[in-house]
Amino acid sequence: MRKLIEAPSGIAGVEEMVALRARMNPRVWAVARALDAVRGRDPEVERSWQDRLASRLRGCQQIVARLAREGSLRPGLGERQAADLLWSLTSLRTWEDLVLERRWTAEQYRALLGDDPRRPHRRRGGPGEPWSVCASGFTRRPPPVTQGDRRGSS
Repeated sequence: MRKLIEAPSGIAGVEEMVALRARMNPRVWAVARALDAVRGRDPEVERSWQDRLASRLRGCQQIVARLAREGSLRPGLGERQAADLLWSLTSLRTWEDLVLERRWTAEQYRALLGDDPRRPHRRRGGPGEPWSVCASGFTRRPPPVTQGDRRGSS
């Protein structure tokens, strides 16, 4: 969680959240499925399950609050909706559907849900439009850099 909070921007926080899920989900998936199967019959397991969900939601809320402070939240999308969207997109079930069922690679999951700006295949909307790829789809893309805005250029 510290990496998410210390990310250089809200968008970087989204990317780190998705990268964390891409790294962790393969390791915890089998145990999580077993716990999910018994949590309805075991109150302690259910409490632990709900605690993990609540913790992830708090992390999503912190990231989204930062996006809002930075002016990166898509107009018309409230912080609660954006946090719920990020929470859902980073759920174990979404990872399971995409990676295990639809056979995405972990890299595809990370790159497409996190909308990593360093990836050349990244799709964006037109000028002033929101990004069009999954998790970062709830953020507004930064304004383009114009010739006069470049630092250190002659």
